[in-house]
Order: sequence, then structure tokens, then C-alpha cells
Amino acid sequence: MTPERAAQEAMSLKANDYLMGALADLRREATETLVRLDATEADKIRDAQAMARCIDALMAKIEHAIAAGKPRKTSGVA
Repeated sequence: MTPERAAQEAMSLKANDYLMGALADLRREATETLVRLDATEADKIRDAQAMARCIDALMAKIEHAIAAGKPRKTSGVA
């Protein structure tokens, strides 16, 4: 897939209100879970951390694809 095509696909994902809302909800739930868990519940803490980390990584990947696929302006004399 070309960087331009990847950028188009990533922009389409970012423009999907349902998807972005669902990801935001999942991340918020993971964060809220981390806040209320007892420090002894290591497995649940790791699960919530993994969920938040995964969502963050997906969002970063989308943003990176958009940035990488945009044409770069060249400076020059007009």
C-alpha cells in the first residue's frame, strides 16, 4: 500500500465517529479501571494497561499514516 493510500484509509478511520467514540470509550474505561483497582490486583491492572496501550498505539499508527502520506511542501524560489 502506498503512503498516500494508507493516509486516505487512516483519514477515513479517523473520520468515523462511531469508531473514534468506541475507542475513546474503551480507553476511558481502561483508565477508570486503573484508578479504582486495588494495587494487589496485578492481572487486572496489566489487562487495563494493555487495553489503554493498544488503543494509544492504534491512534498513533493512524496519525502516523496520515502524516506520512501527506505531500510535503518544498521550499524554493517562485
